[in-house]
Amino acid sequence: FRDVAVCNSRSFASLSATVQVHAGDFLGLPRASPWLPTLRSLARWLVKLTNWELDSAAVWGKLRGFKWAEYAREDHIIPLGVSLYAATAGSDFARELQLSSLQGDNHNRPLTPMEWHQHL
Repeated sequence: FRDVAVCNSRSFASLSATVQVHAGDFLGLPRASPWLPTLRSLARWLVKLTNWELDSAAVWGKLRGFKWAEYAREDHIIPLGVSLYAATAGSDFARELQLSSLQGDNHNRPLTPMEWHQHL
């Protein structure tokens, strides 16, 4: 299915990197906790050990079809730094759409009317 059209809509580069970012949140640790680096490493290792790893960035370049990306700079679930969009910067996107940063949840929200219009 290499020639399929695909939209990267607010997705991660790899599941392990995203879990690493949120590892402290799962246990309610403050960002300044001395345990945070250890917990992040453990979280990444557990994702790989359990075969839950999904490395989207590794296969993105193998797709040859029409590719476009939607991303939100203020996404609290998948921060820009661990997003597939950031990992594939300079990629062969046919279209890129930076979603508006709205107050509240910028990950689990519908597109605005203007964003829908930009899809057309």
